[in-house]
Amino acid sequence: GRVITPEPFVQASTSSRLSLSGQTIAFNQ
Repeated sequence: GRVITPEPFVQASTSSRLSLSGQTIAFNQ
C-alpha cells in the first residue's frame, strides 16, 4: 500500500484506504 498500488482488497494498515476495483488508494496522514 503506497499511494496507488494494486494489492488485495483488505490489508491491515495504519492508513485510511479506499478499495477501487482491486486497487487500493491509501491516504497516508
